[in-house]
Amino acid sequence: MAAIEGTGGAGGIVLPMTMSGDGFTEAIYSIGVTVSSGATFEMQVDCGSSDAWLASSSCKSTVCQRAGTSLYGWSPTTVDSGAVTDFTYLVGSVQGNIVFENIRLGSYPIANQALLSASQIENERLTSNFVGLLGLALEYNSLFVDQFKDKLEFSVSTVATNLFSSPTSPSNRWVGISLERPGQSNSGIPSLLSIGRHPSKVVPDPSKIVYSPITDATHWRLPITEIAAWLVGSYNTTTQAYNFNTRREVH
Repeated sequence: MAAIEGTGGAGGIVLPMTMSGDGFTEAIYSIGVTVSSGATFEMQVDCGSSDAWLASSSCKSTVCQRAGTSLYGWSPTTVDSGAVTDFTYLVGSVQGNIVFENIRLGSYPIANQALLSASQIENERLTSNFVGLLGLALEYNSLFVDQFKDKLEFSVSTVATNLFSSPTSPSNRWVGISLERPGQSNSGIPSLLSIGRHPSKVVPDPSKIVYSPITDATHWRLPITEIAAWLVGSYNTTTQAYNFNTRREVH
């Protein structure tokens, strides 16, 4: 995968993501992840969960049969943990073996990454742009860590934890996401995953960014002191757009 900015290592990297779905009832932002076989799979980026899974080539579920694209197959270096588990989401569920796989995200290699090789998948719409999920939430939100920490051959830590624990990790320990909006191709905001650096197109002056500590080990939770909102008003037939009412602030 060609980087948008940076080459990895201590300086970080900015990678392109792909948006698929209609953008209204469904929008999937995915990133290419390469496994030990050399194949690259598009995995949905999810900030609400912490674990990773890939649809297995052994999956016989209807959604796998209809995917219309290659699915994940083990290589000689893939390690089967022997453990079977499942993830259940608000919509959809997956079940399969926990395996340890050598993966590459951009130019960053991660050895023996724990992921679910999903052999049963329900209520997920697999396509060439979505055959797995990459969870980027916090370590203590991980179901792998909760159920299998110190019980398997290798660590079951998250992708983010393993990435930033590597000798080749970026100096700045952050992951950033920018999302293009459906139907707004001229908005100037691309879909990007940034690791250890900010994309110059989105953040031209990184010195203006203010950082705050999170207040919970399992969620991205921050104190908020004020919310400003513009409420949609009446529809203007001349401009063919909604008028905005006066800004309201909630303290």
